[in-house]
Amino acid sequence: MNKKRWLITIHLALLVVLVAIAVDGYLSLPDRYPVHFNLRGVADRWAEQGGLAYWLLPPLPIVLGLGLLWLLKIPHHYNYPQKEQVNSWPEDKRQPVYLKLQEMMLSIAIGVDLVFICAQFMAIESATGAPFSPWGMFVPILLIPGVVIGYLVGISRLVDRIANELKTSGWTPQT
Repeated sequence: MNKKRWLITIHLALLVVLVAIAVDGYLSLPDRYPVHFNLRGVADRWAEQGGLAYWLLPPLPIVLGLGLLWLLKIPHHYNYPQKEQVNSWPEDKRQPVYLKLQEMMLSIAIGVDLVFICAQFMAIESATGAPFSPWGMFVPILLIPGVVIGYLVGISRLVDRIANELKTSGWTPQT
């Protein structure tokens, strides 16, 4: 299985885990539970069991995740450094760049999934009275920019390598 398929599988599995955590956590909710916290981790908004507040969180990453899967179909529309240069290349030379861009989008989706899984865990933990730290969800949030920067550097190097191959072969862009 190639890397792109692995990333899609991980992304979809994390969405299933998120829903499973939400369903399991719902069964242990007390009659009244917190739904929002300030930066100190103190609850400042509450909801009653049976309301929709608990179910507002899980659909958001699912919609985002499905949207990101749709974006995989149009990597030529992504904005990235050297886009104009890549778009001038023959199709077979663009494909490795598009594949890396798709892998980057999937990595972002996985990071977003992890943020929402942490948020769901925090909601359940706080509702059941277990101690928790609101800062736990910031680890995946901080990792996402690092992953994006890493991919963009790798893509830039890939573009330079392919551009040099094209230049060496005598190819010139059509104007």
